[in-house]
Amino acid sequence: LIQPKAAWGPLGVPPRIRPEPALFVVALYAVRDAYAGARFNDLPSEEQRKFEVTTRTVNSLHGHSKELFKKKRYTKAIRNYQQSVSVLNLSRPQNKDEEIEVKRLKINAFLNLAVCFTKIEKPKHVIRMLECLDYITDTEKHCKALFYYGKAYEMLGKTELAIQYYQKALKLEPKNIDIGKALNNLDGYLKSSEVEVKEMWQ
Repeated sequence: LIQPKAAWGPLGVPPRIRPEPALFVVALYAVRDAYAGARFNDLPSEEQRKFEVTTRTVNSLHGHSKELFKKKRYTKAIRNYQQSVSVLNLSRPQNKDEEIEVKRLKINAFLNLAVCFTKIEKPKHVIRMLECLDYITDTEKHCKALFYYGKAYEMLGKTELAIQYYQKALKLEPKNIDIGKALNNLDGYLKSSEVEVKEMWQ
């Protein structure tokens, strides 16, 4: 419970909060440990391998990375995601459910690394992250992975290869606006290039 003077004061915030004394109830749903990554390095090796420890650390790193991404601090977000992969590689899951959770977190980390490297225009790094993802899951069935393969090859100037990946992604999500837009842009580029080549040789 919080007294009005510690919240919105006696004036309130009309019309939602009345301009008169009232008590406010604040519920705390989650706490993110901003220093979980740093603390993890100080733990004994046996502790670092525990599933509960690794997943808690990784979830904290991923939460912080999302905030950094929103602030366009992509390089720092990349470091956090890279650390989360290292932490997950140490994890020793004890059953099938724990194995599935570790796999899910690794997929999340590599995909987000691909997104971050796209933002700082490092297409070869994007491809490397997606190739790492290939060892964990079938990227041919993963729309987001196929889309960022396309983005990477587009940045490298390999237009036809980019179109192939965009088309694969669009098959999985036919109503995806971003994929459709990327394909239209490349189709337009190819058509204009063909016209230029024809005019050159006339």
